[in-house]
Amino acid sequence: MKNLSSSLHCVAISGMDGRVRGSPVMRVLLVVVGLAITALLLRQLTQPRIDAAKPVAGSVPGQNEQPPEQISFALYLSAPARQVSMKDPTGALLFEKDYANPVAEVHGHIDARTSGILLAVHWQEPARSPRYFAKLQLDPPGRDSLTHVFDSTTHIDDIWELP
Repeated sequence: MKNLSSSLHCVAISGMDGRVRGSPVMRVLLVVVGLAITALLLRQLTQPRIDAAKPVAGSVPGQNEQPPEQISFALYLSAPARQVSMKDPTGALLFEKDYANPVAEVHGHIDARTSGILLAVHWQEPARSPRYFAKLQLDPPGRDSLTHVFDSTTHIDDIWELP
């Protein structure tokens, strides 16, 4: 039985007549060339991509710091407001406006690098309604819109930590 399985193995590898064809040196060279090509392809596929060189900020004469990226926003209010302001968590002012004629909708742009927004809304008539709302919608470029609703029984003074 051992001879039968060994002879079947030889027939499967070498062909029907039991002999291996071709020069052993040539077969070894073909195997080495095949392995070398496979190694080169795998190396090419697994190397990290290197993008074209980008100029370093300030390396080009006359090039100053880029202006910060801006996010457009829309603020929808449940009642007319006389003042709206937005600050980042460090207290830096992002947007502020006083309105002679109170508004119920505000549009503008803020710095995209902020990690949160402190919203302050002062209503025209704070005692008129039992509850006030402000819906803030941010439209960052290349991403989905972000929306948050602030509510309060008086003037809104609240923070929203951005995702």
